[in-house]
Amino acid sequence: GPWFVVEKNPDQNLIIVSRENPEDIGQDVFEIKEIHFPSGETKSGEYALKIRHGSDFLKSRVEFFSEKKIARVMLEKKIRGIATGQSAVLYNENKNVCASGIIWGYH
Repeated sequence: GPWFVVEKNPDQNLIIVSRENPEDIGQDVFEIKEIHFPSGETKSGEYALKIRHGSDFLKSRVEFFSEKKIARVMLEKKIRGIATGQSAVLYNENKNVCASGIIWGYH
């Protein structure tokens, strides 16, 4: 079936291909609910984010809605493996926990 170029490495004269369209891989916008604010920090803005235990910090922009009960998270880049029911934890610039919630929808 069709092959898509997903990476080029001209220094090694390599082209990496996949059967998955790179435009269809991953998500960069999703929503969380059941939000808790242990730090009391509840403003929309830039946060470091972790999804699932052990994931790397991801750069994100977060907008809170519905009296802070729902948030839309916009990642700097698309990532794979985002799923409904996973935990999402927001951290400030000092890597202190600001908020956490459950992923319940994505775009």
